[in-house]
Amino acid sequence: MTDHDDDFARRARAALDRQADALDGHARSRLTQARHAALDALEDKPRFRALRFAPAFALVLVAVAAVGLLRPQAAVDPAPVPAAAESIADMELLALDTELELLADLEFYLWLEAELPESDAG
Repeated sequence: MTDHDDDFARRARAALDRQADALDGHARSRLTQARHAALDALEDKPRFRALRFAPAFALVLVAVAAVGLLRPQAAVDPAPVPAAAESIADMELLALDTELELLADLEFYLWLEAELPESDAG
């Protein structure tokens, strides 16, 4: 604080003290009671309202963690693995130096293999 601020604070305090001294006893008593009631109410209030809910937050956190840890893990879907293997096999066929006419008829040969009875295929 500067000297000007200190001087202002001293003058304001003196003026307020003179006004307080000029009050009658009944008004001083009511002001004192109100001041003490306000201070008592301030002391009774918890400093942090969130701390009042801390046990509930902790319980929710434990429940979420338990559900996350105890939940059965999802089984891995094996379907993508054969699809990937088929695409790799297709790429290997395309990389071979075979005639493309045989590859064009590949669907026919696959259909024919599926249509033949097992005794004829073997």
